[in-house]
Amino acid sequence: MLRSWCEEARHNLNWQKLRLVIVYSTEEYISLDINLSPFNIGLPIRLNEFSQAQVEDLARRYGLNSFEAKDFAQLMSLVGGHPALIQITLYYLCSQEMTLQELIQNALTKDGIYRYHLWRQLIKLQENPRLAKTYTEVVATKQGISLNSIEAYKLESLGLIRLEGDRVLPRCELYRTYFAKQLSTIV
Repeated sequence: MLRSWCEEARHNLNWQKLRLVIVYSTEEYISLDINLSPFNIGLPIRLNEFSQAQVEDLARRYGLNSFEAKDFAQLMSLVGGHPALIQITLYYLCSQEMTLQELIQNALTKDGIYRYHLWRQLIKLQENPRLAKTYTEVVATKQGISLNSIEAYKLESLGLIRLEGDRVLPRCELYRTYFAKQLSTIV
């Protein structure tokens, strides 16, 4: 339907007035044929990582006014500016009787607050052994590595990496630590 509307707008002035905003995640690109996807029309917009100032503002909106700059620095060193991980963190800090220190200490345990997010990512990697092997190489290096563009695209679509020029790095320290441990047992 979306593709037909897009095609119709090329020839019909009334259809050209129609504006749609569609939000979707690209994480499933590793299993979908990108050439047949209904989501390869339009203009992709990349969402940036949160800055520390944005995380501080968001924390205040959650009512977490007792946090200091060093607390935010600790959080950012663990999860970077990853929007989903920041949201999970702030939710738990706001709604639970949990301190940031407890949260960080338990982050990589089987009952840590990120466990479901990490498990979903691990399952996706396990379903694609070649990509899992590639990501094992990524998390094993501190300075980043070069990957072919298809593998880099798939890992970036999963949200597992960040690009710095031609170098590929894990998106955050949480991913580096967790996946280095988990993938070493399956690859």
